[in-house]
Amino acid sequence: MATAPPPLPGDLFITPTALHKIVIRLPKKKAPGPDGVSTAALRHLPRRAIVAMNRVFNGILRTGHFPEEWKRGKIITLPKAGKDSRKPENIRPITLLSHIVKTFERALLTKLRLFLTPRQEQYGFREGHSTTLQLIRVLHYLASEGNCETYTVAVLLDMEKAFDRVWHDDLIYKLMDTSLPPALTRVVANFLQRRSFCVAVDDVLSAPRPIRAGVPQGSCLSPELYAVYTDDIPTLHGHLEDWEDDVMLALYADDSGYFASSRRADLATKRIQRVLDLLPEWLDKWRMAVNVSKTAALLTGSQRNMPDQLRLRGQAVEWNTRVRYLGVHIDRSLRMVPQIDHVIQTSRAAHAKLRPILASRLPIRTKVAIYNCYIRSRLTYAAPTLHGFVCPLLRIAAPASPGPAKHSAPLDCGGRVVRQKRRHRQRPGSRNYRGVRQNVDATRL
Repeated sequence: MATAPPPLPGDLFITPTALHKIVIRLPKKKAPGPDGVSTAALRHLPRRAIVAMNRVFNGILRTGHFPEEWKRGKIITLPKAGKDSRKPENIRPITLLSHIVKTFERALLTKLRLFLTPRQEQYGFREGHSTTLQLIRVLHYLASEGNCETYTVAVLLDMEKAFDRVWHDDLIYKLMDTSLPPALTRVVANFLQRRSFCVAVDDVLSAPRPIRAGVPQGSCLSPELYAVYTDDIPTLHGHLEDWEDDVMLALYADDSGYFASSRRADLATKRIQRVLDLLPEWLDKWRMAVNVSKTAALLTGSQRNMPDQLRLRGQAVEWNTRVRYLGVHIDRSLRMVPQIDHVIQTSRAAHAKLRPILASRLPIRTKVAIYNCYIRSRLTYAAPTLHGFVCPLLRIAAPASPGPAKHSAPLDCGGRVVRQKRRHRQRPGSRNYRGVRQNVDATRL
């Protein structure tokens, strides 16, 4: 006869104060789930209702039983832009969950994070981490290796339907191998099992269908559980000689990349190939898949002859002159010109679409909010990652340039832009104009 798991320690139960803080921080404008309860209704609950809901949540933690109705998701469909909406592959499903369930998931997540710590390379959905920090880490590695006159080979994997392929039994097995208390493991297991969904079309719901794999879409627990599931993604650790260096691994949720550097491009390629040879065994063991056709390889440096073709599962991984990682275009020369051009084009396109609105009689505060949301967000995304790639000429001129900060040097390193900015800062009749022109000519040589 199976023995019951030990009870949950008292300090892991949810308090009404902690639950109230979670409720008041719920987003205001979110579509309700299958139960029709909005976040506005939860935010206006009296204290007595918060205490009653807290008692229910602690009962789930105590018994490990998750209500069946809370495991059902409501799926609405949105057509992808510019594609035939009559084909199923061109429909984007969005799962709506009950906000009461999401409140419990947020409270449970605070307890799970006390025991689950993703590996250091995982920057996705972690406090104090972001896409910008991961990009700074990757670009700093590429730039520092380039300064040492070494070649770097990067492979960016495209995990195929990563969150939908998480096998529940394997995930529970990995949770049992961590320091997570058995009572919380039982809650997570019951949370994943016997889930279902129904599709809504014009206010008509389909019959429920079971979900046998994958972490729930729209749940705040899903990224944390996925990080645990892929925590043992292989590197060359344990397969290296004493004089060899391991590859660098970069993870952000399901975006995975390997980086290897060497004085010779072919040696760096061989080291990446060794990782790709280890990867299929791990993928088959945990029922994951990689879309090789969308997996990209990049060689930084000035070498013209490309190394041998990388292969994964017998398929060739194409070499690219530039790749896109976490929304940033990285080219072979690390000049970041493709990224700057992309930012300029998308910002101009957004400005062109919003020109009638910005020229209207809307309040200035509304216009600023629209600008910050649709234009400035494109201009400033991952901007700190480009600081190390600014032309040295701009760094020399920036401290000596008078005027306010709004006239600071641009990120583009083009000579024409630099000369225009310098003429604007130093007039021909000024005392420092001749020295600036000499610095420009010396740097050009």
